[in-house]
Amino acid sequence: MAGAILAVNKPVGPTSHDITHRIKKLLKLPKVGHGGTLDPFASGVLIVVTGSCTKLMSYLSHSHKQYRATLRLGTRTETADTEGQVVETQPVPTLSPQLLEQLSRELTGTVTLQVPAYSAVKIGGKKAYEYARRGESVEMPTRTTTLHSLRLWQEKPDGIEIDVDVSGGTYIRALGEEIARRLGTVGHLCMLQRTRCCGISVQECVSLTDFDPDTPWQHWSIPPARVLADHDMYTADAAVITHLRQGRPLDMSALSRLQKGDLQDNPTAVILDESQNVISIIDVRKNRVLRNI
Repeated sequence: MAGAILAVNKPVGPTSHDITHRIKKLLKLPKVGHGGTLDPFASGVLIVVTGSCTKLMSYLSHSHKQYRATLRLGTRTETADTEGQVVETQPVPTLSPQLLEQLSRELTGTVTLQVPAYSAVKIGGKKAYEYARRGESVEMPTRTTTLHSLRLWQEKPDGIEIDVDVSGGTYIRALGEEIARRLGTVGHLCMLQRTRCCGISVQECVSLTDFDPDTPWQHWSIPPARVLADHDMYTADAAVITHLRQGRPLDMSALSRLQKGDLQDNPTAVILDESQNVISIIDVRKNRVLRNI
């Protein structure tokens, strides 16, 4: 595979696109993307893909993600984080550890959250934040997501600390607003860190200052199979791989099951060769190859 996957510890400030642009320029790589956007005010794990590995971008977004956040109670902002203007204030009730534990249990599992107005979700052919920046009000859609685990605790009277493991596509800003609403007030996130993504922890990431243009980019590369570990995986021998690359129909009986992934109701799976290199992404329900890598 003529490409690489890099795990970067994104700092607060730059956009995810800023990070990929810097890496592209620094390491002189022709094609660079990422596997899941982090807002400018957020930090933590950003999976960067280069070369042919950019073909995997859409499949990385399905991965479980873990976050640590601080929710400031009593003030709501237009962006649900520190980037926007305060648009509402409310008193902050007295909270108990028992109440927060109860709320954690209530929210764990499937939950429906309203997509933030400042987001890239398309509405009428335009991104939602384009309407918001012009002061235009539009009805925002909701999104059903899964909270695999949630822990809430309090360190300050007007703040809630959040540790959460979520399915792909979850807006943590929306979760923060929902937590505040259920506590009888309003709130916004004042800190957000992605602590884990695609099986990579923030402790394993490199910072932008670690990248040295004199060091080959392969030095920081992560095996593609590792960041796809949430998916079902199969192995195939050389003959089957040749057939796949020739565009022949997929024969599931010719594959050997390697592992069952953690993603629920996910039809996509990964085919590896005998050296654990990613060969193809397949749809096991439709019994077809989605993409050869």
